[in-house]
This record gives sequence, C-alpha cells and structure tokens, in this order.
Amino acid sequence: MASNLLDALATDHVLSVGQLKRHHGMSEEEAKSLGMRAFAVALSKTQSSNCHDLYRFVIRKGKRAPDDGGTVRHLTGAAELRYLLGAAHDAWVSDAGKQRVKSKPDATWTKPEGVIAIEYDAGCYDPERIVDKLMSFEAGYASQIWGTPSKARVGRIKKLARNIVPDLEVHYAPWF
Repeated sequence: MASNLLDALATDHVLSVGQLKRHHGMSEEEAKSLGMRAFAVALSKTQSSNCHDLYRFVIRKGKRAPDDGGTVRHLTGAAELRYLLGAAHDAWVSDAGKQRVKSKPDATWTKPEGVIAIEYDAGCYDPERIVDKLMSFEAGYASQIWGTPSKARVGRIKKLARNIVPDLEVHYAPWF
C-alpha cells in the first residue's frame, strides 16, 4: 500500500485527500503516518467558479507544495485522468505543474501505439485556446485525451474538437 502511494506521488506529485481515499483506500492520517505531508489550499473545483472551499492534499515529505491553486488543480486533474485510464505510473510523465505552454500537454502517456498527449482543462480555457491545443497535439502526438472537472465542459470540448479530432476522448475527471 505504501509503495503504491509513493509511486503515485513520484509520478503525480500531489493528490487530493479525495483521491487518496478513492484510489488508495487511505485517510490523510494514514498517509501522514507513512511519511507523507499534508497541506490545504482554498480553491474552487473549476478555474471559472468563484465558490472557494478548503481542500486538503498530500505530497511526499521533503517536497515543496505547489504555490498556487491552479497548479494544484492541474496536477491533481492529470492524476485523476491517469487513474481513470488505468495508466501505469512508469508510463506516465506529468508536467502539469510546470509553466503552461500551448504546445505542451499536461502529461504524456507512452503506449505501444505511441506517445499520447494528456490535457486537463480545469475550466479556464477559452475556445480559441482549446482549438490551438487540439491542433498542436494532433500534429505532435499519436493521439490525445482530455479531462475536465466539469461535466458540462466535456461536451463543449468534444464539440470544439469534432472537426480537428473527431474521435477525441474527453473524460469527466473530478480531482476533488
């Protein structure tokens, strides 16, 4: 149990306490007893919401907690996609916490058919940015998969993608 959590945090960098419970069957206290560190951030479930709540997260001891809610939301959102897709930690590279660049996805998943771009729209991308990312990833990766913490945005992203990536996979992936 502890090694699975350590592997997950080495890949995903941070997990919400909700993810800790859902995917590892563990409480925050149990994670702390294994040497993890907890921290709290006041943020909204999606970037576009004004309703902020206090959420708790865990990271590996000795690691620095992300500075802002947007980074935490992207890291935990990309992690949720990894869990939903059943991707092994050693086939997944998460860059969700790094400087956001239009042509660089939040994570990549290496599969036999090639490298898949993973993008997590936390609710702040305007339609032009979504289209730009779709086109950029389509040119540089074997395929792409998107996730969002908003059920309504799943349909919006698919609609924007229909002429660029008609078979785009978009998942409702709540990090909370």
